[in-house]
Amino acid sequence: MITRLCRYVGTCALAASLAAPFSANAQEYDIGFDDRYFLSGSAGFLVTDSEDQDNGPAGMVTFGKFIGHRMAVEGFVSGGSVDVSNINSEYERIVGGGNFMLLLNDSRRARFYGLLGAGLHNVNFLDEEVSGLSYNGGLGALFRLNNNLDLRVEGQYLVDHIDEEGVLVEDDFYNYQATIGLMYRIGTWPPPPPDADGDGVADRFDACPNTPPGVLVDEKGCAVDSDGDGVPDFRDKCPGTPRGVPVDEDGCPLDADGDGVPDFRDKCPGTPPGVPVDRNGCPLDSDGDGVPDSQDKCPNTPQGVPVDRYGCPFDTDGDGVPDYKDNCPNTAPGVAVDERGCSLDLDGDGVLNRDDLCPNTLPGLEVDKTGCPIKNQELVLEGVHFEFNKTVLRPDARTILDRVAKSLADQADIKAEIAGHTDSVGPAAYNQKLSEERAASVRSYLVSKGVNPDSLISRGYGETQPVANNATEDGQARNRRVELRLAE
Repeated sequence: MITRLCRYVGTCALAASLAAPFSANAQEYDIGFDDRYFLSGSAGFLVTDSEDQDNGPAGMVTFGKFIGHRMAVEGFVSGGSVDVSNINSEYERIVGGGNFMLLLNDSRRARFYGLLGAGLHNVNFLDEEVSGLSYNGGLGALFRLNNNLDLRVEGQYLVDHIDEEGVLVEDDFYNYQATIGLMYRIGTWPPPPPDADGDGVADRFDACPNTPPGVLVDEKGCAVDSDGDGVPDFRDKCPGTPRGVPVDEDGCPLDADGDGVPDFRDKCPGTPPGVPVDRNGCPLDSDGDGVPDSQDKCPNTPQGVPVDRYGCPFDTDGDGVPDYKDNCPNTAPGVAVDERGCSLDLDGDGVLNRDDLCPNTLPGLEVDKTGCPIKNQELVLEGVHFEFNKTVLRPDARTILDRVAKSLADQADIKAEIAGHTDSVGPAAYNQKLSEERAASVRSYLVSKGVNPDSLISRGYGETQPVANNATEDGQARNRRVELRLAE
């Protein structure tokens, strides 16, 4: 008993003696005080402190906390069993208790420690369960794998004290335990150094304290100034300014004339306020006529056209049509002209409006020198079509007839006949009737649009007056027509 107790106490003394040489290296890695909680799990084996050295598996889980630079406490639950060979029985133990750990050095890679602990055990041996106090002491090492994970290697000497009556009467059981496992440190360590402005640069290295939140800084903690103009990026409204260019308080190049083009690129300094300029700072001349837009009263003049000092093309005869578009130069003053600079002939009959006694003549009718239609002529009303085998006018036909109605209404003295024609497809009698009804339909539409009914008659000619060969589809289409025939 005394010998074994010495072994237990000797283990503790050895831990204390090892503390001295390792403490000499305590300042090798100054990692501060890691006060995190930790979890660990280990597995290994038990060996009895006896001549037989019976052995078996062992395991342990712990939860603890570092409470000082070299101190930690942990609670543990451990268990194990040993096959006792000389009596053919198994010694089983479960222990719950706590350990005090003394860390012996400060290395970041490997830290050695001694521990002392105590707890309550439950022992099952020779079919009897007993409980009592348990004591333990040992040495171990923590090998750093990363900031949160350590490899834990440990050896302990265990004493299970029995003071109950029975098979196990006032006896102590002694075991060695060796385990290996992992320790997980909960949380993050070390805490970041003080950084009052939160820019990511510790205060002791920050050459520019009190940087506003969210501002990008360099390694000295100063706001980044990418273009080197003296205005930090977070206040620079004109990033990317070329080196050496003078800037204002917003980091923008100076623009003395306020035309939007900075002085270092302005080829036309001193531009009047409000004048639009090009990328070189010069007043715009969109049409390239030599007169700036700000003074150009005729923008968009074609290239190469001579202009006056106001930027307008010359108009020698003053008819409103510039010379470069005037097909009738030297028009007499006051004469209305078309877009070509020629006197107007609105109805296109070849007689100028000023000489036309019958304006709005239908296109295609021959006129005399006064612009009035010649009697006894025919005009095919192109585009006047009907629905198939019906007298109903198509929408496009109505549009054409609106123009015819306007012309006839303007020339009330004209007497005209609406003549209907068909192709030779189908019975002649049917075609005759269809042509008469279609002619009457056109007449009715014209009268509804204001034409004097007394000036219009309608007649149908069926298939009797073809103008093309009915043997072809094209010929048939030409024969299906409506004509306007002016009376003598």
